[in-house]
Amino acid sequence: MGSIDEGFEARVAEANRRWDEANQRYLAYLRQCEGRMTDAERGLISYCLHDALITSMKGDAGSVEVFLDTRHAPLVDDASLRVSFLCVRDAHGLDDLVGQVILYEELYVHDDGRFEFSALCNQSEFSLSFVDVLISSPGPKRTREGRTVHRGKNGTSSARDGCAGREPRAQSQPPCHDRPETPS
Repeated sequence: MGSIDEGFEARVAEANRRWDEANQRYLAYLRQCEGRMTDAERGLISYCLHDALITSMKGDAGSVEVFLDTRHAPLVDDASLRVSFLCVRDAHGLDDLVGQVILYEELYVHDDGRFEFSALCNQSEFSLSFVDVLISSPGPKRTREGRTVHRGKNGTSSARDGCAGREPRAQSQPPCHDRPETPS
């Protein structure tokens, strides 16, 4: 293996500094938008899905379910998760995701009440614009009791409920600032 050039450590330090700054901007954005999120959206961002394996996906008119093996995701207590994105308005990059690992994910709040979930995987990236989300743990827990977040009519929601008449929630909070920039 060849030697590391003189500027390598300085470039790594600068990249780490820029990454830390971007993370701080994103966390500030989430704090600013928290009042516009339901328990379900707050639940989605409470899971750090880094290293979660996408084991299967299915979708129909208006919903997308992503099944995750989270045994290698260090900050998720559940061995597996099912994330059901409901009333999906737009989706990109959903082809060939099975078998990929999530490296980084973000949630954005739109002024019209929609949410956008974006994830960078080991081979591609995907995004979903949706109105509601359901998170459940169909498998065993790794450590302490797992979390299940529900939202919707009578406190529950499922992909079978359909989206007829379900529009983005009216926002009483001021709009969130623009999305923070992520360093390239």
